[in-house]
Parts: sequence; structure tokens; C-alpha cells
Amino acid sequence: MIYENSQTLEQEDLIKAEIEAKRSVKLAKTVKFARFDYYMTDLKGNLIALAECKSRLTPSDSYPTYIISTEKLLDILYLKRFFGKKSGEEVDFILFVKFIDGKILYWKHQKDMQLESKIGGNAQRKPEMMTHIPMGLFKEI
Repeated sequence: MIYENSQTLEQEDLIKAEIEAKRSVKLAKTVKFARFDYYMTDLKGNLIALAECKSRLTPSDSYPTYIISTEKLLDILYLKRFFGKKSGEEVDFILFVKFIDGKILYWKHQKDMQLESKIGGNAQRKPEMMTHIPMGLFKEI
């Protein structure tokens, strides 16, 4: 099922602009159906991270965890290793989330991080294995 539409892409563009302004990086959109949203580069064009940008219609303190599809996360982590090996440098995976309260929070995957996964989802999707990222691991940009 595709969850990306003109409204979510518009939100991504707004989040992208804020991230680029606050972090001195560039975000290049991936192709449709890619497993992550953006290639993040430094200002010289060197790949530094794979990035996912999301927006939520809840305040940032509504839930104790943020959920992401386990399958999607595993695919991104595989690609993270692929790009890291290719460049010889460690490439990060960063998840950015903009909440209805205006906060943009980010979580950067750490090697050997232990996260809980269980069947879940929301009303818009069929139940699937979801990974729970504690909100305490997120930081403001």
C-alpha cells in the first residue's frame, strides 16, 4: 500500500527546508517507491545519511514510542550498510518527525541498538510487525 500522496509530499518539503536550514545539509529526494525519503549530504555533496521524513497529527508527547514498520527499518538498515561499504565511511540513518505541536524531532540509528518490535499499526494499514522507538531517544533539530 502506498502512503505517499501530494499532501504528504508537501509536508515533506516543509520539513526538508527546516532541516536544511538548521543542520547545514542538503536533502535529495529519492525515487518513488524507494524505502527511504532522502539522501542527506554535506554541503560538498558527500553522502552522510539516509533520511526518512514524517509528519504526525499528534503532539510530540502523545505516545511513549514512535512506531515504524520493522520491514521498512530493516530494508533501510541494509541500504545503510551498502552505502557505508561503498563509500568507506559510516552512513547514518536518521528519522525526522514533525508533530502537530510544531516540533521536529529526530532519531539516529545507533549500531547494536536494541528496540522492541511487535504486531501493530494503525487504522489505515493492515497489522504488521512494528518497531517501537522510545520517544526519549529523539532529539530536537
